[in-house]
Amino acid sequence: MHASTFELMRDHVRAIYRALTGGDLPEGLGGERTETAETAPSPEEVSSRFMQLDALARTLPQVAERVPPFSFAPPLDAYGNDREIVVEVGVPGIEPGDVSVTLHAGTLVVEGSRDIEGLVNGQTYYRAEIPRGPFRRVLTLPQRTLGEPRVEVERGLIRVRLARPPKVAAARA
Repeated sequence: MHASTFELMRDHVRAIYRALTGGDLPEGLGGERTETAETAPSPEEVSSRFMQLDALARTLPQVAERVPPFSFAPPLDAYGNDREIVVEVGVPGIEPGDVSVTLHAGTLVVEGSRDIEGLVNGQTYYRAEIPRGPFRRVLTLPQRTLGEPRVEVERGLIRVRLARPPKVAAARA
């Protein structure tokens, strides 16, 4: 698991604590490294415990209304014409540096993270419905493409353009 994911998890725990108590997480409870390598839980155990906490917190209305889910699958459109396939992913407030796009064996992966700073910087949210945190969408393309994907990020929309191979005219006899 990537170090930035642990930081996002820590921030999410702070946001849950703030939603429940109205205050900041006390020192020593924010996930600071105090364990030695021998006593530290594995990344899988941390992830499992975190997901359990998030699921439990989502059952409480005061958390569910004020803290968006930790990760999300943004809406996606895919369409094309003779020249290209275009995939659009809607992520409000996304910046170009927050997105990673990979293409491997006909599968497109669009992933990244939307900043959750506003949830943990001392603000009190009364409603929090705009998704924040890590996101990921995977799409199997309808046909093969040429070259590398071209990625544009504009006004909350990630647009991935993939060139299609030219159509070959049928041979005349």
